[in-house]
Amino acid sequence: MNKLNQFYMSIIFTGIVLIIVALVSVLFDRKKSWDFDKRIDEKKQELLELISDAEEMVNELNRISDYIVTQVNAKSDELRQSLRECESKLKEINSRVCFDANNDVTTEKETDIKSIIIENKNSGDFSAEQTDNVLDDNNNEKGIPVKAKYREVLQLAEKGLTDTEIAKRLNIGKGEIQLILELNR
Repeated sequence: MNKLNQFYMSIIFTGIVLIIVALVSVLFDRKKSWDFDKRIDEKKQELLELISDAEEMVNELNRISDYIVTQVNAKSDELRQSLRECESKLKEINSRVCFDANNDVTTEKETDIKSIIIENKNSGDFSAEQTDNVLDDNNNEKGIPVKAKYREVLQLAEKGLTDTEIAKRLNIGKGEIQLILELNR
C-alpha cells in the first residue's frame, strides 16, 4: 500500500505541477496580450496625433492658397484697371492726333499733346527718355523735327523694318516707335 500511496502521490504532485505550469503559462499569455494592447493603444495615439498634424497642415495650406488667390485677383483687378486707363489715354491721344494724306501729324492743339506727354511721363506710362525726346524735338531744332520723324518712322515701317531697327536707325525709343505706329493705324 505504501507503494500505491507513493504512486498516487506522484500522480497528484505531477498534476499539481502541470496545473501550476498551466497557470503560469496563462498568466504569461495574459501579460503578453496586455502588453500588446498597450502597444496598440500607443500606436493609435501616435496615429491620431499624426492625423491631427496633417489636418492642421491641410488647413494652413488652404489658408495660404486662399491668400494667394486673393492677392492674385487683386493684382489682376489692378492690372485691368491700369489697362483701361491706358486704353482711355490712347483713345484720347488718338482723338487729338491724326495723320493727313502726306502722313504729316496734325493736331488740334500742340500744347494739349505736350501736356498729355508730360502727364504720361509723370505717371510712369512712358520712359522719361521717350517723353524728353518728343518734348525736345518740339521745343528746339536739335534733332529731326517731330513731323519729319513721324513720317520717317512710317516710311521705314512700310519698308519692313522692325521697331528695334527703326529705333536704332533714328536714335529714338522703341516705345515711341510703337506709339507712332499704333497712332497711324
